[in-house]
Amino acid sequence: MIPLCCSCRPQSHLFQVFAKPATTSPRISHPICRNDSRSSATKGSSNAVADRVELGRTGATIIRNAVCTVMSAATLMWNLPEMAVAATPYSQSQTQTGRLQIGLLNGRIRACPLDINPNCVSTSSSNQAYAFPWEIPPSDSATATKKIENAILGTQKNAQIVKVENISDGKRSGKYLVAEVDGFLGRDTLEFLVRDDIVTYRSMANQVRYVYPFTTPLGDFDGQQKHIKTLGDELGWLLPDFDTIR
Repeated sequence: MIPLCCSCRPQSHLFQVFAKPATTSPRISHPICRNDSRSSATKGSSNAVADRVELGRTGATIIRNAVCTVMSAATLMWNLPEMAVAATPYSQSQTQTGRLQIGLLNGRIRACPLDINPNCVSTSSSNQAYAFPWEIPPSDSATATKKIENAILGTQKNAQIVKVENISDGKRSGKYLVAEVDGFLGRDTLEFLVRDDIVTYRSMANQVRYVYPFTTPLGDFDGQQKHIKTLGDELGWLLPDFDTIR
């Protein structure tokens, strides 16, 4: 007869085994039970190892994703100024001929490109960026350009006269003056066309700035209008506006 193991013996036999003292172990492992026990232990051990491996893989994945997220965020923050500048309509417009060029257009001061640069006023604009031209008094007609130049250097911060050149369209002659000055958002460019007894002009910020991720450009708190008003007050010339017309 094949001896029975503890899991196979009847309860009465178990009672007898545990009731009497024994010098040797009365339990005899049944081969089938022993194999099952080892199989269960092996399976449990394998499951534990598999669980540890899976846990390790999960932990490694979490750590890798976290590192990638941190590195991506760091890269974004590092490149943010360049990205913001590269994405602005102003910088994109530099590849579009004539959008924000400095210089006369068909012998006239250019209008403001408000779709790209809202910080601008011009006597050639036909919208909210419009500014009235200056009327030169007869006493200053011969020295008007020089007076504008002196007014710029005397009232504007870090002013630089870029160019002063004679222009002619075959019928009328005049002078074209370009200057750069400090503005609220950086450097601003001022252009003046002195012809006959009228001065037309444009004052415009050189850069358009955005605060990421917003797409509305920053305003310069009427910085361009202030440039023109300050110069007009310095010159003492007639500066008509909508209020005086009314």
